[in-house]
Amino acid sequence: SGAWSHVLMRTVFSAIPTPTRETNTVQTSVYEPRKAWAMVCWLTALSTINFLDKVVFGMVAVPLMHDLQLTPSQYGVAAGSFFWLFSTSAALVGFVGNRVQARWLLLGMAILWALVQYPMSLVSSLGALIALRVILGAGEAPGAGVWGHALYKWFPHEKRNLPLAVVNQSSVLGMVIAGMAPPLISKNWGWRTTL
Repeated sequence: SGAWSHVLMRTVFSAIPTPTRETNTVQTSVYEPRKAWAMVCWLTALSTINFLDKVVFGMVAVPLMHDLQLTPSQYGVAAGSFFWLFSTSAALVGFVGNRVQARWLLLGMAILWALVQYPMSLVSSLGALIALRVILGAGEAPGAGVWGHALYKWFPHEKRNLPLAVVNQSSVLGMVIAGMAPPLISKNWGWRTTL
């Protein structure tokens, strides 16, 4: 995982325009199709994970409820807690996105997802599960806005529709993967591995 993250960060950091120190304006970079489409691939992967994660929690409901001894109401609260800060986070990061480079927002979101996913597989109480789901929801919420904002920087105006459409298809891809991989993983290695 370290190798792909190094490639991702190198691609992200080399492809995003940066402000100049003297004028604090963005240098316009020359459209580089190879780098731009590499970013579409990375953003599609991140977006697929984002949508996959929303579905997986529901797919492991029965074994999760059994292991943590949750009632259906308690599970419902835990599942819904993902969206408690969703809109607020999306709006806040959207506001920040006009002031902070997309590369930093993407990096922050990816780090937050990684830091929250691991402890979620170890959780043993409803309170911890809810706290992690709230944080995860807040971290995933700004995804679509940040990806669109980033794509607009990497593609000239006349070439933006196709890359945005490709990244938007990741929601469907996430659902397709969710229908195949999580049930197999959960059956063979348990619901904690699936999360």
